[in-house]
Amino acid sequence: MPKVVYTSILVYPEVLFDPGHEVDRWFVQTTAEVKSAVRAHTPKRTGKTRASVTGRSSRIGALQSQGVVSVGGAAKYVLGGTAYQGRRYIYSNAGWANKAQVDLVARRTAAGQRAWGKDESGRGMYLAIRDGGKKYHLRVHGQKSNNFLIDGYNDVARRHGALKPIRNKFLF
Repeated sequence: MPKVVYTSILVYPEVLFDPGHEVDRWFVQTTAEVKSAVRAHTPKRTGKTRASVTGRSSRIGALQSQGVVSVGGAAKYVLGGTAYQGRRYIYSNAGWANKAQVDLVARRTAAGQRAWGKDESGRGMYLAIRDGGKKYHLRVHGQKSNNFLIDGYNDVARRHGALKPIRNKFLF
């Protein structure tokens, strides 16, 4: 005898977003994964930056949740780079005020000539760079972007079909 079976499934989707339910658990887990991946991609010499990585997930509507991973304020120079992605120089305040003179002295020094003339003074124009010891430079190249925030997210996005990788606009 032929049969027809009718099945009715009643779903209340907003319940899935409640704390402890499926969507909420997924956001909490994924946010923790992104936070961990971002910390793993943080440059090794930036301990304060690594410690400033935070993550949280929250419900923002009846059928909306969001996960936010953020990093402290000083990281903006690592994420976006400085001095036009390493194509220009960074000067001390006094060096910037006397940029033309500093550039001339840097060119003289690179050519093996005497840096400062008899009536010229380099006082306050040098940057003290600490890399093990203390070295003094008239100017230094800016650093290229290291967007570890996007790199960490993209690592997690490759494992989760629901997340789409983001293009890093600072890569050339």
